[in-house]
Amino acid sequence: MSAQPSSSCVSVTAAGTRSRSRAGPAMRTPVAEGDGEGGAGDRFHLLDSVREFGSDWLRALGEERTLRLRHLDHYRRLARTGCTQWNTGHQVRWCRRTVAEHANLRTAMDCALSECDGATALATAADLGFLWRHCGYLRDARHCLDQVLATGPAPGPDLVRALWSRGAVALLQGDLDGAGDWAARCTAASVERGDPVEVVAAAYLTGGHLLLSGRLTEALAVFQAAEELPVCDDWRGSAQLQVRLGLSLVHLLLGDPVRARAVAEEVREESARHGESWAGAFADCFVAQADLAEGDFTAALRTARTAVVGHRSLNSTLGVALTLDVLASAVTEIGDGHRAARLLAVGQRIWERLGSAQMHSPDLMAARRARERLVRGKIGEEAYARAYAQGLAMSYERGVAYAVDDTTDP
Repeated sequence: MSAQPSSSCVSVTAAGTRSRSRAGPAMRTPVAEGDGEGGAGDRFHLLDSVREFGSDWLRALGEERTLRLRHLDHYRRLARTGCTQWNTGHQVRWCRRTVAEHANLRTAMDCALSECDGATALATAADLGFLWRHCGYLRDARHCLDQVLATGPAPGPDLVRALWSRGAVALLQGDLDGAGDWAARCTAASVERGDPVEVVAAAYLTGGHLLLSGRLTEALAVFQAAEELPVCDDWRGSAQLQVRLGLSLVHLLLGDPVRARAVAEEVREESARHGESWAGAFADCFVAQADLAEGDFTAALRTARTAVVGHRSLNSTLGVALTLDVLASAVTEIGDGHRAARLLAVGQRIWERLGSAQMHSPDLMAARRARERLVRGKIGEEAYARAYAQGLAMSYERGVAYAVDDTTDP
């Protein structure tokens, strides 16, 4: 059984044995211990009464603020390392660590915002905002980044990373007006710094905003103009791969699956070279769409399922939702319209939870409606409604398992 620790629990243990021994042996009494999945170590959860007891002692000893700052320093280092190693073979481990430490990371971010100088708050928000954006915590990323960016922070690499992360959150949330503003600000900041890789990273925001707004020809020009530089191992490398993913998706939406496949395959190769999975899972999704367009439905089914597994491993619920739309089409063409209807329903629940169906892209929404019409035409309205209701009744975990395994019952 895995249990999340309270922030107070980790604050106490992070401070060392001195304060812990003063607080008494009860501070070391866990309710549950986990298996340490994701490199986060054993997970402990204290009873509220025990946690309050320890907090009272820390306040009485005048050590509460010291412990909060030590806690912040620990998680700042963790988040910075996660960003530095994101585009590497450590990526899945860092995603699992980000998920496992979510409560502690939020506590650290709150401390940075309330008790630290602007530079510390900016650096912390830039790192956590990036990790949260890629690990399924879009609202948390938006909250902390909005607060630090509203203060008019000084130029520098932390500002560029914060602006990029904020713009990337806006894209996934379908905030197209906001995405355009953040893209402009990130581009200006990256050009001012003169880092060519940061300039390429900013192109993802500009092209992504145009793509989701339905301005496909303009988006194509932006993505094609982005310089192809050696891909970095840190957050910038992920942004570089996302520029190429944007180009692949534009080709798909413009009806050119051959070029879309070629670019997606390049991303797959680069992803494998670095050992990362986040961009690779999206590349799999786009290859599956190319398979569909070219009539290879068996390959589309296989590749889409691979993409779902990849997205699930990184808590990328949006990636899962996007791929389920593609998978439903493949399943329909193979002859199982009832399963396709259930998959569309599972995907719809995820989109609703994200709050932005198909990221408010007119092209992606039109593709979704076309898939629904296709399934209805195959099995009829009554059967579609019945199967769709079954899909809506599935939990996220059950729905994903159903998507990747033919033997799973509805």
